[in-house]
Amino acid sequence: MSPLPLSETRQIIDLYAPFDIDAGQFDMAAEIKADQGQVDGYIKFGVYELSVFSFKDDVIKGWSDKDDSLLQPFVEAFSGLIAQFLENDKQSLIATRVPLEGDIANPDIPYFVAFSGFLKNAFIEAYKLKVENIVSFPTKDQGSE
Repeated sequence: MSPLPLSETRQIIDLYAPFDIDAGQFDMAAEIKADQGQVDGYIKFGVYELSVFSFKDDVIKGWSDKDDSLLQPFVEAFSGLIAQFLENDKQSLIATRVPLEGDIANPDIPYFVAFSGFLKNAFIEAYKLKVENIVSFPTKDQGSE
């Protein structure tokens, strides 16, 4: 499966992000098992070649656009700076791996682990956004004991 261009998700991004996405591709991998109301697994997600800030588009053209506030170019520049900081240079990837466990209605999502995953991807080793095949399901013999 190939990554999804962020332009395909523009409406969702516009709802939640205080900046415009100029380019990038979203990808993810997940393994999740659920048994008797409990969930266990992980989700890995990331963005390849994210582009948030363009001086020409966001500053020069942005200030002539009456719909944007005067602070918008600064918000986009700051967002672009953070994106550049969190990007793994070898893979042009911003990514993290989030473990999931607990009650299916309210799984435990360790936000610190998710944030530290961004730092690990950026500075230690880039994640491969592929399934790891580590989540196992009990066989019929194990389940009937």
